[in-house]
Amino acid sequence: MHPTVIFIRKILKNKGLSYAQLATLSGIDESKIKRVLSGRQSMTLEMRDQIMVVLGVAEMTQADHLNNAEYLTLWHQMPPNLKQVVLSLMTTIKFETQRS
Repeated sequence: MHPTVIFIRKILKNKGLSYAQLATLSGIDESKIKRVLSGRQSMTLEMRDQIMVVLGVAEMTQADHLNNAEYLTLWHQMPPNLKQVVLSLMTTIKFETQRS
């Protein structure tokens, strides 16, 4: 499942909002929200932005709301070439931090 979907579902749960309430607040059809948040349909950027506004969060804060299990899920979903990029970046950051 896409990280944004995981994030939105978690925020909805934390705020105690239902899909019906999200639909009313965002102006997005409830059936579409259900399809998107169940992973059966892709989310448009416009839809993502509408939902983020309703939830009062910026997408850049997603990482602040993920737990270790969710990070592992994302890691396992990554293609191997992207994993290599992430590992390389982490190694570089570690090296630069040690030099400081």
